[in-house]
Amino acid sequence: MGGQIHYRHAGQGRAVILLGGAPRSGGQFEPVMEMLAAQGMLAIAPDIPGFGGSTAQPAGTTMEDRAECLVPVLDALGVDRAIVFGLHSGHKLGAAFAARHIDRTAGLIVAGKSHSIGVDQAQRNSTVRGAVLERYFINGADEVDGPDPMRGWTAQWRSLTKLWWDDAIHTAPDKILMLRALENRIIDDLAARRTVRDFYSANFAFDLSAALAAVRAPALIVEITSDGEDASIGRQGAGMAALMADAKICEIKETDPIGLFFHIGFDAVAHLIMTFAASLEH
Repeated sequence: MGGQIHYRHAGQGRAVILLGGAPRSGGQFEPVMEMLAAQGMLAIAPDIPGFGGSTAQPAGTTMEDRAECLVPVLDALGVDRAIVFGLHSGHKLGAAFAARHIDRTAGLIVAGKSHSIGVDQAQRNSTVRGAVLERYFINGADEVDGPDPMRGWTAQWRSLTKLWWDDAIHTAPDKILMLRALENRIIDDLAARRTVRDFYSANFAFDLSAALAAVRAPALIVEITSDGEDASIGRQGAGMAALMADAKICEIKETDPIGLFFHIGFDAVAHLIMTFAASLEH
């Protein structure tokens, strides 16, 4: 895989790779990285190819090939094995890496809302498309450099400006933290206008269930639940965990519907990772 891979890292100790949802850069993990570093871990947050400061890959590049970006990052930091944490699209990338690089995967955490961790690929793709349609593809939002480029620009602008008026922003207890997270998301979304469509094509083509079945490292399935998804599709974590050689399930109620804080909060994500890392030592 050619091009530049941009990454952030903090701390020393047991390594964990942090992979977020498309089209976010590794910058979304900075508060979590600080928490993990303070607890004696080496936190690594790469920008997925095509997002942030990392070079985009050619159209048609598979999720498996995109996951190869993690190898030179680990090599550059002198890390032999790492825990891999992936949220939403990031857990597809993490699963692809863990399935292909068994010897370099100390453990795998697959985190996501129920719609993103279903066993059935067709059903999962259908619900994921529904979740991202308005954000990236509705009303020409993906027509960036086509015959009517203004159509894509204005569609994405309408999608992003909705965030300014969400009640969750104006009622947040920590306004500064909320605004910083919002600013980072908007920058990431704008920077990835030309690459997010190709990434989701790889996402939809990827067989998550087959990849997880090939993983041999200890794993944790973190299902982020909500009343709406409980009613519409039901819980999915148990079915996913059943495919794996060594997986446990953790269910956490969603507290952040917008997703600026990984749906469950920075503290909760850091605690999950530290608890899982400690379990590997016994």
